[in-house]
Parts: sequence; structure tokens; C-alpha cells
Amino acid sequence: MPDAHFVALVRQGDRPRVNTRLGGLLAQAYPQATVDDIDVLDAVRHARIDWARAALSGAVVSARALATRRIGTKRAIVASPGYRRAVRRVVASRVHPATHRFTLQSQSLFDGTVEGVPHFVYTDHAHLANLGYPGFDRARLASRQFLAMEARLYAAATMVFTRSEHVRDTIVHGYGCDPDRVAVIGVGPNVDSATIAPHEGWYGGRIVFVGVDWERKGGPDLVAAFRRLRRDHPSVRLDIVGCSPGVGGDGIEVHGRRSLSEVSRLMASADIFCLPTLAEPFGVAYIEAMHAGLPVVGTRLGAVPDFVLAGRTGQLVTPGDVDDLHRTLAGMVTDVDATLEMGRHARELAIERYDWGVVMHAMTTHIDRCLGDGHPATHG
Repeated sequence: MPDAHFVALVRQGDRPRVNTRLGGLLAQAYPQATVDDIDVLDAVRHARIDWARAALSGAVVSARALATRRIGTKRAIVASPGYRRAVRRVVASRVHPATHRFTLQSQSLFDGTVEGVPHFVYTDHAHLANLGYPGFDRARLASRQFLAMEARLYAAATMVFTRSEHVRDTIVHGYGCDPDRVAVIGVGPNVDSATIAPHEGWYGGRIVFVGVDWERKGGPDLVAAFRRLRRDHPSVRLDIVGCSPGVGGDGIEVHGRRSLSEVSRLMASADIFCLPTLAEPFGVAYIEAMHAGLPVVGTRLGAVPDFVLAGRTGQLVTPGDVDDLHRTLAGMVTDVDATLEMGRHARELAIERYDWGVVMHAMTTHIDRCLGDGHPATHG
């Protein structure tokens, strides 16, 4: 494609944080190209007629969920067929085979393909992966139309990149995608890994939880296990970061929302990272904790077993099992040497596999192979 000088990043808003980071990473990898950053959410909002049609579509399709306040207005809009049609029009108006080498779509919530332009998808989730979470109500599955859109997206993509093995397995086996076109490449931290101070020493058994969704991330289970733990280990403390649940008690400090730099500082002064989640597309906070040299405690579901290698980088527990969580934490604060060793191994694995330089090298190697046009990435 000698005349194609754009690469397009197609994203929906600024969350997850990787959405805004990918543009810079693509620019570093392909300095001879111009990154066309397309925020489809912003574009549809500014096209007032399209947004109004999407709002009407969302009101009709999600009427019951809106009436019971199970979802909000914005979520109903972006999940609607009208919104997805508007997104297709937005991308088609911006991307053309003569000008764009390829498109990279962040997440799989819409279909950003344009005929004649190689399309790559980078996602941390696939909707059918929800079926692997304990207690998931099948009645909350997305509509058949949404699942059909996902299947078409994966089938049409030149390649799909996932953060984890369980999402890859879902896309291959749940959606019937060719396994040769689905690759696990991981993800990097939300902050520059070079700025993450490694953990040093032992702070008496300080446990840190980082998450916005308190219930889904297993916060209540952690508090219950921590209160038992403190009876035998009065020096232990629990820092809760990212949310402000109504919990308290000796040794518990709730920090609420904090900047990325403040989260890194709190991790650097902790001994154990614990996020006993009940459902998790990935959980970048785990990776940031590992970069900080913390052993991580997570549940046996989703992506967590990819990086929590039991007894090596941390420990795995059964989702929702407070007894198991208490026993695990008690063992870690009792055997300090083994816990510190797990933290060292966690940092090694994070640097080796979950750093943006490594992730982008894997992604662009696949892209260059698929394009085969003699314009390789610089890979940093």
C-alpha cells in the first residue's frame, strides 16, 4: 500500500485507559504513518441526528432495563443497534483503502471494519466470556443482535488480539473464530512502568485493594477475611483504593479515588495486593501491583490464572470463599520470606510479559506479517 499513510485507532471514549494510550504507542511503532484517532462516541454525539436516533433506539431496546434502573441512559444508547449503525457510518466516512494502511479497534463493543482496509481488534473481553463467571445470570446476556455483531466483527477481523487466554478461548470456541487469527499479547500498566517504585522490605502485612466496583471486585469478601486475619495478626492493615465503601474498623483505611501516581505510591508501601474478584475481564491493577514487586492474590477465574502463578507470583483463591481467602492471607503474612520471594517473581513476570514495549512488539509483529507490505514497525 505505497499511498496509504494513515493508521486509524478506532475507540469508544477514553475508558479503559488503554484507549487513549494506544494512539501514542501506534505513533511510536509506525513513525512513517499518521495516526488517525477516531473516538466514535464523541463523533456520534456531535452528529446530533445520529445521537437522537441512537437514543430512541436505546429507549426501545432497553426499555425494561431503563425502567428498573439496571442500566443508565448512556449505556442503553451505546448498546443500541442505532448507535452501532451510526458508528459504522462514522468510521466509513473517515477511513478509506487509498489512505489507510490498517485500522486498530480497541474493545469489541462495536464494528469498526471498513471494506478493503485490514482491521485489527484488541480487546480484554468478549461478551460470552461472562458465562464463565460463577453466578452469572444468563438472562443478562446481551441481545442476539449484539452477539451476532460480535461474531461478524471477529470473523471479519484480519486478526484479533486479546489480553488473556480465557478471552482467546471464548472467541475461538464461543464465536467460532479461526484460532490462527486470535493471539494473546497481554497488556501493559496504566502508568509508565519505569516510574513504578519496586517494593522493598516488609511493612507488617499491609494489604492493598484497588478497584472501582467494590462488590464485583470482591471487596466485601476481603473485608470479612481481613477482620478474621487481624485477630491473630494485629499488625496487618488494609488499604482500600479506588472506591469508598461504607466499611471501617481497626486496621482499615479507605482512600477512595486517587490519581495514578498516588495509587503507585500506596502500592509501593504495601506488602500484598489482593483483589478477590467475582468477575473480571482482565484487571490492569494486578499488573501494576506486580510491577511494584507485590505478590498478588486473585481468584481462579478469567485472566487471573495467566499471571497469578500459585506459589510463584502470588496465590489463587476460590471466588466467594472467605475461608479460603483468610487461610491464604494468613499463610502469606506468616511466611514473610516466601511472600517476598513471590513479589520478586511477580515483578520479573510483569517486566517480561506485561510491559507496553513487549505488548506492542507482539502486536506489530503480527500486523506487519498480515500486511506483508514491506513497511515494518520500528517496535520502539
